[in-house]
Amino acid sequence: MSKDLSESNNPWRLPIVVGERPLVLLGTNTDYDNLNYLRAFEVDYFSSVAALFCDEFEHTEDQGQRSKCATAIRSTYGHAIESLMAIIGAATQAPHGVGLWLNEYTLRDLRHVVSCVRNSTPAYFKLTTKQNQLTDGKSRLTWNELSNLVHSHCQAWDADKRTRISDGFASFWQRVSSDFMDEHQQREYNSIKHGVRVRPGGFTLRITPERTFGVIDESATSHISGGKYGTTYLTTELFNGRPKHCKRVRHDSVVWDPRALIQRLQLVSMSIQNIMSALRLAVYKDVKPDGTGCLFRAPVDHGAWTDCWRRPNTFRSRFSDEFGTIESDFPTKAEVLKAYSQGSW
Repeated sequence: MSKDLSESNNPWRLPIVVGERPLVLLGTNTDYDNLNYLRAFEVDYFSSVAALFCDEFEHTEDQGQRSKCATAIRSTYGHAIESLMAIIGAATQAPHGVGLWLNEYTLRDLRHVVSCVRNSTPAYFKLTTKQNQLTDGKSRLTWNELSNLVHSHCQAWDADKRTRISDGFASFWQRVSSDFMDEHQQREYNSIKHGVRVRPGGFTLRITPERTFGVIDESATSHISGGKYGTTYLTTELFNGRPKHCKRVRHDSVVWDPRALIQRLQLVSMSIQNIMSALRLAVYKDVKPDGTGCLFRAPVDHGAWTDCWRRPNTFRSRFSDEFGTIESDFPTKAEVLKAYSQGSW
């Protein structure tokens, strides 16, 4: 039976760690708030949003509109994988205060937690196995161990099926965490969500040998890469040997398959559903009198965890202006600010 937490009004002190930062959160009934948060979470949000854009993407004949839908799917995927990684961070560090952890984390905290799981580095995990606990309060955790902990609470599957599903989600989480930690993917996602500073659409890169300098050998085989859907955006980076306020501009172009992203979004929603259900069962034994109440989901096709990566994956090209050796000095910070005092365009 589930715990009845609704009548407690005593002050609660909930000590948690967010990344590496210790916090104490005060409330009148944090257990009750946490359970209600887990129950009310919209686990299908990302798959539902993907379905809306997918329907428009598949049925419109306007290529420009299809590119916009594809970009919206890419933006949803960036949002979804950060949310999944954040929910994993909250579940592993603060299973009694998931919503509170999510309210407090920064991107730096989250990247620290994800990196620790990816590399099996000790961190402050509450959700872990006894054999991985260390003497300093930290413990180790891997994607396989985390998935086993989550899916061990689903008694509707037999042992073999549970193992296959657990391994499938562990592999998927590992791949998704790579996307989340990828600096270039993060820049592309930020370029979409902050000011929509991307140009939707893919590109094709053709490489053909030359017969002589500047003359293409038309009889040779060309190597072609690229695709219809992707984005092009500007980014900046530090210029070697120059002050930190001086950066060079790059043009990044990337292509990806929106249908593959839709498949991954479906698996993200399933992952969130299973983690939330596992927390409700592990922390609160939140079941109905007939023993039901928490759902666990998995794809019918056991190849779904890998099929969504088999489609043509991300291809990236980078271009930048080549300046050669620059002898002149860059403007100082003071000179940049002084220029603004002159006003006008």
